[in-house]
Amino acid sequence: MLAVLAALAVLIILVIALLLKGNRGDVSARLDASLREQFLAFQSGIHKDLSMTRDEVLRSKDLISEHTIKTIDTIKDMGETIHRIIRQQEDAQKLGQSLKDILQAPKLRGNYGEAILEEMLEKVLPRGIWERQYLIDGREQVDAVVKMKDVIIPIDAKFPRDDYRRYLEASSPE
Repeated sequence: MLAVLAALAVLIILVIALLLKGNRGDVSARLDASLREQFLAFQSGIHKDLSMTRDEVLRSKDLISEHTIKTIDTIKDMGETIHRIIRQQEDAQKLGQSLKDILQAPKLRGNYGEAILEEMLEKVLPRGIWERQYLIDGREQVDAVVKMKDVIIPIDAKFPRDDYRRYLEASSPE
């Protein structure tokens, strides 16, 4: 761009110098040729600069388009991830509500306690050491017993919902 301005300045100075000399015939022809040459050089420079600018704009447009597509893909992935997290949270809330509903009824709460007890006994003790639904002295039934030598240890499974609720709502560790 500086070259174009310099050429323009030279052209103006040349025109002024020729006008001051006063030799109009020969000077006019030389001036026309010089002006034509300077104008063509000026025009060529402008076309060259314009072409370079156009190429830079096209490269910038392609780069911006590429980045925009990547950004849109990233936002889309984030949206899907957020949607999955929300769905998982809703499922967890439904599961929590279901568990709360199950534990409201005493019979279901008892069944749940028995199932947890049996699962724990199966994982900890070998088969044959414990039994489920055992009748003690022919009159009272317990959920399970553990037999050790001649000793029978009765276990009655209860899910302590009220105690557990008090534990959760307690303000101190005690």
